[in-house]
Amino acid sequence: MAGALVFIVPLATSAAMPSLPGSEQTRPGFTDVPGDAWYASYIEAAANIGIVAGYTDSKGHATGRFGPGDKVTIAQALKIAINGSGKSIKQGSGNYWSLPFLNYAHTNNFAVVNVSGRLDENRPATRAQVASIVADAFKADEKNALTNIYSDVTAKTEFIAAIEALSRDAVVSGDTNASGQATGHFRPGDSIVRAEVVKMMMKAREKYMGIATPAAASSSSQSVISSSSNSSADASSRAATGATVAYTDKGFSPGTIEVTAGSSVTFQNNSTKALLVASDPHPVHTDDLELNAQNSIKAGESVLLTLTKKGTFGFHNHFIPADRGTITIK
Repeated sequence: MAGALVFIVPLATSAAMPSLPGSEQTRPGFTDVPGDAWYASYIEAAANIGIVAGYTDSKGHATGRFGPGDKVTIAQALKIAINGSGKSIKQGSGNYWSLPFLNYAHTNNFAVVNVSGRLDENRPATRAQVASIVADAFKADEKNALTNIYSDVTAKTEFIAAIEALSRDAVVSGDTNASGQATGHFRPGDSIVRAEVVKMMMKAREKYMGIATPAAASSSSQSVISSSSNSSADASSRAATGATVAYTDKGFSPGTIEVTAGSSVTFQNNSTKALLVASDPHPVHTDDLELNAQNSIKAGESVLLTLTKKGTFGFHNHFIPADRGTITIK
């Protein structure tokens, strides 16, 4: 039939393959996932709830490996994103394990698969393709997205709307240099590895489903406050804060502050830009998880962060990492 979508099913192989939810290797503790790796908490959390699993050998026995640096195919990315979004889709049998995910994606108009012609779902997925898959799986609003974020993402870039929407929502971010500074590159046509896809999916769960990963649980007490509120409750809340940091079109002011552990700090957006307060280093934001706001705040709004971890930490606007400040918590 004209216009029909043709799937190329996986080929048989005797090599170790990534198992799926319900197989033997559905637990964390992989031998190739160091506990201090930037991706460890995301993989562990995803494995704990059965969204991802490790590799099995030709006999179906768990190998103990996850393969965080292995490239992801379109079919594997679909499985991770669709099940991560809350759908409990069972895999097909044998070499046809991916067909239920491909059918779901086609039925729900995923941009990656809803095309005429041949789709080789066994090929390594690109970063742009995975961004589109995640955006469609979680039904991200691709309107009013940030634009001109990356020098290598232009109007001609495939799936540009998904890339910009996920960047707006802090689900994805571009490359950084050795100092943690954004380079302005997204590399939309490059392949993507398992660890990156799992993190993207877990960040999407945080943003669109309100389900924080265990590593980010300390940020769950944040609240967004509208600056237009004149209620007594709002006034008392502001009076209890340890400091107020304003964000303007020129950056954070003051750029350096000091508070007592347990204080609440108000970050007020007085700029014309979107603000997502985040701990250094960019883009992993791991120095002080309590400095990571869960949601971006619009002009005229503020977010209240309670900080208990003692030390000196850098923070920045996730969308514009060059806008930064330093806070000392005693």
